[in-house]
Amino acid sequence: MARLPRVGSVRVTGPDRIAFLHGIVANDLRSAPTHGRIRTLVLDIKGHAILDMTVHLRENDVHLACEDDAAADVLSLLERQRIFDDVAFENVSETLTTLTIQGPRAQAFLEGALESFPESDDVFVQGRLGSSVVLVSRSRRSGPGGFDLFALSHQLEEVETALGLEPGWQDSARHMAALHALEASRVEHRLPRAGLDAGPGVLPQESGLTDFISTRKGCYVGQEIMARIEARAQLKRHLVLLQLTNATNDTIISELTVGNPVLERGKTVGRIGTIVEHPVLGWIALAVVQRSVSQDLMVGRQAAAILHT
Repeated sequence: MARLPRVGSVRVTGPDRIAFLHGIVANDLRSAPTHGRIRTLVLDIKGHAILDMTVHLRENDVHLACEDDAAADVLSLLERQRIFDDVAFENVSETLTTLTIQGPRAQAFLEGALESFPESDDVFVQGRLGSSVVLVSRSRRSGPGGFDLFALSHQLEEVETALGLEPGWQDSARHMAALHALEASRVEHRLPRAGLDAGPGVLPQESGLTDFISTRKGCYVGQEIMARIEARAQLKRHLVLLQLTNATNDTIISELTVGNPVLERGKTVGRIGTIVEHPVLGWIALAVVQRSVSQDLMVGRQAAAILHT
């Protein structure tokens, strides 16, 4: 279990909220029921995946769980797009805290505390932990997957006590290790996020984010590019898992960051995304590279090879 401080929340209200959001995000919100959950992207005019969020459709509002510290960017985007729409927005990242429980025993861990669970990835539930109401949504932040919980920050201690956690657990070395293990599992299983593994210059189809877009819905920014790609089905790049074969902690920290070029014989053939140390595989990274590349790659001064696990 871990707190996720980089997942922020934006609340959208008003009678036009679903129609307004439907015209901005890349997935189909109108097809979802109340209590529906949809993961989606925001694209730029070139079809590049720039923002990544999970949408929870409630009776009176919409909750946007924004990945990678992007809540302020999402809020700014929504405010720029509003013209005559009857909608309102609020950054509630300080009001809500996101917890995640991942792994094959995630549901068993929650069973003693919650009465119900989301039956599929397409829905969420609101349940009680102690006297606090929490939103519970399936999420795959690791290979086995699990659940995200969104709780009011001022009730967080009560929620965590109901889950059997001791005060101060989030400040412990064990919690830091849990966060690191989540990222290692996510990268190992090639589970990308737009803010880290896509971004400007990278299409969702190239970065493994195709499930979070719709090519059938009405117009949205980047939709024409998505339809063109679906019709032609020609992509020169794809998402791969790299093993940095001679990396050390010092060289990774001092030399490599998200977006660094991947080189083949001195020529740029892609870009690197999330970099993490895996307990078995060593330093690994997600990268978007040309399909024709060999195993003889470099990232900075680090030798890299594509893993086919």
